[in-house]
Amino acid sequence: MKKRISLIARDQKRLYTGFLIAAVLLFLLTGFYTQFNPMTLVKNGDAFWAFITEDFLPPALPRASRIPGVLSSVAVTLALAMSSTTAAAILAFFVSLFGSEKVSPFPKAAKFVRGFATFLRNIPALVWAFILFSSLGIGTGVGFVALCITSFAFMVRAFVETMEDVSQDCVESLQAVGASFPQRVAQAIVPSCLNGFLSWYLYCIEVNIRASTIVGMVGGGGVGLTLFSYIKSFEYDIALSIILLVAAMVIVVDRVTGRLRKEILAVPSSPRKSREEKTGRVIDLQREERKREKKKIPTGCAQKNRFIPGFLAACAVLSVLSLLYLEIDWLKLLMRTPEIGEVFLELARFDFSSMDVIADSMLETVSIAVLSLLYSLVLGVFFGMLAARNILRLPWLSVLIQSFFTFLRAVPTPVWVLLMLVCLGMGPEAGVAGLCVHTTAFFTKSFTQSFESIPEETIEALEATGTGRLGIFTNAVLPAAFSQIVAWTGMRLETNFSECAILGMVGAGGIGYVISRNLQGYEYGTAGLAILLVFLIAYGIERLFVRVKKLM
Repeated sequence: MKKRISLIARDQKRLYTGFLIAAVLLFLLTGFYTQFNPMTLVKNGDAFWAFITEDFLPPALPRASRIPGVLSSVAVTLALAMSSTTAAAILAFFVSLFGSEKVSPFPKAAKFVRGFATFLRNIPALVWAFILFSSLGIGTGVGFVALCITSFAFMVRAFVETMEDVSQDCVESLQAVGASFPQRVAQAIVPSCLNGFLSWYLYCIEVNIRASTIVGMVGGGGVGLTLFSYIKSFEYDIALSIILLVAAMVIVVDRVTGRLRKEILAVPSSPRKSREEKTGRVIDLQREERKREKKKIPTGCAQKNRFIPGFLAACAVLSVLSLLYLEIDWLKLLMRTPEIGEVFLELARFDFSSMDVIADSMLETVSIAVLSLLYSLVLGVFFGMLAARNILRLPWLSVLIQSFFTFLRAVPTPVWVLLMLVCLGMGPEAGVAGLCVHTTAFFTKSFTQSFESIPEETIEALEATGTGRLGIFTNAVLPAAFSQIVAWTGMRLETNFSECAILGMVGAGGIGYVISRNLQGYEYGTAGLAILLVFLIAYGIERLFVRVKKLM
């Protein structure tokens, strides 16, 4: 009797089983708490379709007199994203130098710097916007500051991790010859890490295009405010045109930044280097001799990419032009800066009288985040399997699915939630449904990339044994991509929780509604307690999945 050889190791089976049991338990608990029933969407399918076809379709343009204003709002959104990201990146670079224990001249202060950035990062941008609106009023200047805060915190973490991931040989060799801290930064850190820094900078621009649209909905200016005004006035056909415009803007920015990222991360090559390689070691010896004569500290930590200087110059010019276009009244902001301190002092005076309401709202927010994540996880695996070119081997289907979900992903989550609110009414059901749309699109893209990264030899070996497509997927592709799926799931849970914390501000229930209502009613003690709880839960989720990834 032949012994059956399992394609999945026993330890992996236990891990998968534990993951599946935890997912089922969370699904039952969160489904019971939110009372979300997907059959409600099915039953309301006819009404939803009628709403789309009768009120939204076909898209219509605003009156000719309003078109310049719409285009101007798009330019404001782009300018906000560009200028706030650049300002945050410059500040984050200098702060991150003190956040890495391997680089900082004061290693004991590194934990404080990272803790401060963690606090800023785990409070959503829209919450910061509401806090700043309470003290500074509405306007593009406040939107700029709110985006700067979250971008700064994100890039501090990213830059610190980039510095700690690279080899420390250059830094240590410079320290050994007595190089000062500025010399170590200029001759070792910057050459070794610049490509990584710029890659994160481009990613942050992509994120801020969506974030600036969201912040604009609550008074930060830009196309978000324009879109929200048309939705509130029931001009849905014009709102659809603006949604399509926002989606096109996001897709174009993603494509451009993706192309730039490839250029930045490309291995540099130059004709001069090729000629030197042909001449052998003579050139190298001569170069070393010149270095000794000039008594310079040798680094050689990284090759130069000729594309980067031009890219940096273009970013500087665009950022300055963006700031000029926004016409921010900096003097007014500076004069009202003391009011920010007063608001923070009021927020720190926690009011526990409404703790039961805050706790109930927080449970609702966590339930919405987890439930939408689990629904999207199943849908993302399914559509990722269909879109992966190495599984079904249907290129046309892959292009069709990825194009469709690229559009869904390009539209910010609050827009989908607003559409669901119109169809399903106020409450967590709209939050779950709207968040599922964007999360499913995110998972489909991410899982497709993970599935396509599986070695082709593994799939061909199973095909040779007569294994069907479903068998190949369940026994080879899915287990091989499991660790990546867990990583993407953890990352998305952090995002979902942050988005759920703000979706209540547009009527989807949860802690966001408590924060916005109390800030608008000047009940800062209650709002401050709710914001603190948001930070603690977000930080807990972040640390949990850091531990899980280490176990993987």
